[in-house]
Amino acid sequence: MDIKELLFQRPPHLWVGDVVDHSLSRIHTRTEVPADHPVLQGHFPGKPVCPGSILQEMSTQSAALLLTLHHATEEERHELAIGVLMHVQDAKYKAMVHPGHSCETKVELLSRASQAYRFKASVHRDDGALAARFQFTLANLPVEALNPA
Repeated sequence: MDIKELLFQRPPHLWVGDVVDHSLSRIHTRTEVPADHPVLQGHFPGKPVCPGSILQEMSTQSAALLLTLHHATEEERHELAIGVLMHVQDAKYKAMVHPGHSCETKVELLSRASQAYRFKASVHRDDGALAARFQFTLANLPVEALNPA
């Protein structure tokens, strides 16, 4: 599966490495946190930690991938920005992720209302520790909505 064909994001802001498993309502992805990534170099220099916002991004990109794979037509994939983050709630950060860790992200679709989708997600480090969990809402918007005002 070529993730770059399914998501808008590109390196260095592509935070889904590969898909472990997926179904209509769930997706499980894996991502390596590279030691030389620019965002880590400036986040606590000398003691780099993967920012919580990046853990959230791993989850939202995984959810957008689920939407692209199972909830968008071919036409919608070209006309809509799939999975634009609209709302985050109940964010909890439990364990730090350092360069060299890999993360397992599990996302579950909870509900849908028109083009808005509510999810819950968890991110675990490769040692099994829960790094983060949250709920969030993504929306599919017309691609033009991404243009600057």
